[in-house]
Amino acid sequence: MDIDETPENSVDTDRMGDDIPTVEYNKKSIEAMGRDELVTFLDGIDNRVEALRKEAMKLQEERDILLTRIDMLKNTDVLSNLKEADQEEINLHLQRINERLQTVDINVQTVRDHSQIDSLNVINHLIDEIIKFGDPIVKRKKCQEYLNACSSNDFQYTMSFSSIESTTVTFIDKKFEGHLLGCTLDDQKRIKKRLEALLNYMAQQIIMYD
Repeated sequence: MDIDETPENSVDTDRMGDDIPTVEYNKKSIEAMGRDELVTFLDGIDNRVEALRKEAMKLQEERDILLTRIDMLKNTDVLSNLKEADQEEINLHLQRINERLQTVDINVQTVRDHSQIDSLNVINHLIDEIIKFGDPIVKRKKCQEYLNACSSNDFQYTMSFSSIESTTVTFIDKKFEGHLLGCTLDDQKRIKKRLEALLNYMAQQIIMYD
């Protein structure tokens, strides 16, 4: 089974940092700075910190996507179609990849209150449950409804009715939406990207097995 191992928003680690503004540091020049120059200097450091956080978050998102793909493979029926020896080989390969990925620890801290932590935990649980669904059509439909909650104008279902030639209806999982709104803005962005990657991967799987 061919799987694209490079996420759409992957980070080129060889070039990482090329676009991050450099903070010039010289002890003598800093000691001679006035108030306005110090503010400008600190603004430069602040810009670099923000750029560094963005790069780290991209890597964190890539790690999340890879973990999702591994979980999808663990919960798919494709392995059951292989010979027993082949199943064992693939499972061992999958385990090695997962163990290597677990050694990558990227921690960009997001300040959350207790309510936001609870909401994020529920969201993660709901997304994990999607992966365990057996029916790929139901799985994709539920993922789409979750994604609609993140951006109702971007993803829609088109349904046909006998009395109306075509009507566009957007289905949103209200439970998911309620918990999503309880998350921080940074978490909401990450959740949306995770769902987009998951939906795209499931669409590829459906095409492969049609």
